[in-house]
Amino acid sequence: DHPFHGGILNNLANLYRAEGKHDKAIKTLRTVLKRDQRNVDAYKNLALVYFDQKKYTLTQTILENARKMGEEQKRKDPDIWVNLGRVKLAQGDNGAAMVRFKKALEIDKMNIPANYNVGSLALQRRDYKRAADSFGVVQKTYPEDYRVAANLGFAYQGMQQLEPAIEQLEKARELTKKDGVQYAAASPPVSKTDLEEQMILQLMIIKQGAEDNAGALK
Repeated sequence: DHPFHGGILNNLANLYRAEGKHDKAIKTLRTVLKRDQRNVDAYKNLALVYFDQKKYTLTQTILENARKMGEEQKRKDPDIWVNLGRVKLAQGDNGAAMVRFKKALEIDKMNIPANYNVGSLALQRRDYKRAADSFGVVQKTYPEDYRVAANLGFAYQGMQQLEPAIEQLEKARELTKKDGVQYAAASPPVSKTDLEEQMILQLMIIKQGAEDNAGALK
């Protein structure tokens, strides 16, 4: 008999999930939970498998159980709150999603997925200061991500900070031509081409507002 390695089986389940082998991932995680019914990581991973299958109610139930179990173990886990937020986004409840992403930031203010989602939701609400703060955190880790730079530029523009807005939008346009490291968990709401058109339009508006007609024409 080999010794039980919950961590190894959790990692194996993650690999199965990445390959889209959901049945194998579930079976592996159930093996973990048969041996260790208080394994919070196994419940988290199981929830993500069901999330991939768009079983959002079941995902939420498992995550809530994992959260309560983690609290009983004196464990604060921002990722559980992030994933609960993702469930709410998938269900179309942006307000509830924002609450959960903020809960994640209370635990870890530098959490990348929480900051990215808070920034995206804040832009939709025209809360440009919060959006700029959140995307600024993400950009420190992913400086080559054109989506982050573009959203940061839009946030600065909303705050009427036009010079940093131009800087970020121009940076984003340059990054679209490169293959820099992207934040893999983020999905742009529009295609790269449509996003670039948005950036050009906003740059034109900024230049016109600054009476830089030559820059706007360019």
